[in-house]
Amino acid sequence: MTIGSIHSQSVANIFLLAKKHSSPVIFPTDTIYGIGAVLSDIKAQEKIFEIKKRNPNSPFPILVSDIEMVKTIADIDNISESCKKLIYPSWQAQTTFILNAKNNLNDIYKKDRKVAIRLSSSKILSDIIRTVGEPITATSVNISGEKELNSFKNIFDKYMNIVDFYIHGNSVSEQSSIIVDLTSHEPIYIR
Repeated sequence: MTIGSIHSQSVANIFLLAKKHSSPVIFPTDTIYGIGAVLSDIKAQEKIFEIKKRNPNSPFPILVSDIEMVKTIADIDNISESCKKLIYPSWQAQTTFILNAKNNLNDIYKKDRKVAIRLSSSKILSDIIRTVGEPITATSVNISGEKELNSFKNIFDKYMNIVDFYIHGNSVSEQSSIIVDLTSHEPIYIR
């Protein structure tokens, strides 16, 4: 088992070590605690679906460090002007956008050819993603349909025999992100 602090300079290494073991990581996001893995680790993503008892037709949001990383997994060049106003000149904090996925993105991350993406508003988390060199998934730490857990102690007590990699820190919020679908002509607010 590996536990690190979000404030440690080597915290990105936890994601890289977890990838070697195809294991998920529990960590504080810019909203609530999440469970996720690096994008290229499909086996770890499948484990998260099992842990959460989540329908595989409900893909996880993807966290990115910058707009250039968004462009590798989603089409943001062909969205309507009214939708672009929500993204440009800067990404809104704590907002997950539904965008049209690139064709080369693995189907595990798509629903109806769409992908959920959030640019982290946490500098620390953005730096971790940048150091890891690829996006990471992040979904709430809970069984699907149950209330999210947002206390490290409660999370650790519940998952210590299931998950081997943890990052401890303070989550910024008690609420999940806002979700806005930008795949139509006008933005559609989902949550």
